Amino acid sequence: MLGIAQQLAHSPPAAAPDDTRWMAIFRETHRFLSHLYGEKSHIEILRYLAHVELNLVLAGYTVPRQAIQAQFGKLFHRLGLQPAKGRDPQKFVYLQDVFGMQQPFVLLKLGDGDGDG
Repeated sequence: MLGIAQQLAHSPPAAAPDDTRWMAIFRETHRFLSHLYGEKSHIEILRYLAHVELNLVLAGYTVPRQAIQAQFGKLFHRLGLQPAKGRDPQKFVYLQDVFGMQQPFVLLKLGDGDGDG
């Protein structure tokens, strides 16, 4: 699927997103997925980030998966989203709190984390 998206992508934008644009991308992806997965209360963070990556590729960005994950972890405390713990270490995504401390999470609450109830 990612290969097809890369074939459909337009020429790359001039610059990588800045923090403000990253935050908008993360929030709007969350909002979209809250509607797309309307019957679910949570989504795995790695699946959520795969949606972010796919949309970036379709827009012509070339951003490594690990860079997207790192950016999400760094900005998470500013997004107003709600993480949830999980048990599978292969699914851990490390999110920073306001003090820069990282904690592993697996799930992201859908819906009311961004006012969509």
